[in-house]
Amino acid sequence: MARAAAEVLDAPSAREPVAERWPRRVAATATALTAVLVLFQAGDKSLWYDEAFSIGIVDRPFGDALWRIANWEVNQSPFFLLLAGWWRLGQGEAFLRLLPGLFAVLSVPAMFVLGRRVLGGPAGAVAAVLLACHPLSVQWGQQVRGYSLVLLLTTLTAVQVLRAMEVPQSRRAAVATGAVAAAATYGHFFAALAVAALGGWILLHRPVPVRLLVRAGVAYTVLVVP
Repeated sequence: MARAAAEVLDAPSAREPVAERWPRRVAATATALTAVLVLFQAGDKSLWYDEAFSIGIVDRPFGDALWRIANWEVNQSPFFLLLAGWWRLGQGEAFLRLLPGLFAVLSVPAMFVLGRRVLGGPAGAVAAVLLACHPLSVQWGQQVRGYSLVLLLTTLTAVQVLRAMEVPQSRRAAVATGAVAAAATYGHFFAALAVAALGGWILLHRPVPVRLLVRAGVAYTVLVVP
């Protein structure tokens, strides 16, 4: 997460061409805009049913919360684990919604990095702006649910796949790809559809990076089987 944000927010060099400088600035502005949107009136509404359900999982002794997450709520478990710690810092509606809001904000620079790697800086800037202004992204960034986190994790999975494709012989890159994909799948089981689509995209390349597929696939399977 931090690496994706750093690629966007690092101050550009004075020698950097303007054509490469403005997309980064647009993405940084879009990131700030998302922060404003998800913070706006975040505490004005009471918790609704699904948010109350999230709180009900973690509003108990920490060991009990971990047992419930491991045995009842494996889906979205990364969010619930983070929420279990966040809940102990504060219980107000606005404070609780800061956690999903943070993931919504971080998704914007991650989307910029993804778009830049696929089609270049201008496309990445457009993608960042579109995500920053997307009503559903803002809406779920203001609700105590794990959907903004799964958006972030799925986007980072795509970024990691592109990075791994640059060094298909790297064992570390392959294992990292499987690990991020597994985290996204635990974030929400439907993320497995995106992981499958990315795997299909890799298969379309010639020559097929067999080592990358096998290593990433084994890491992913080992982590997801539980």
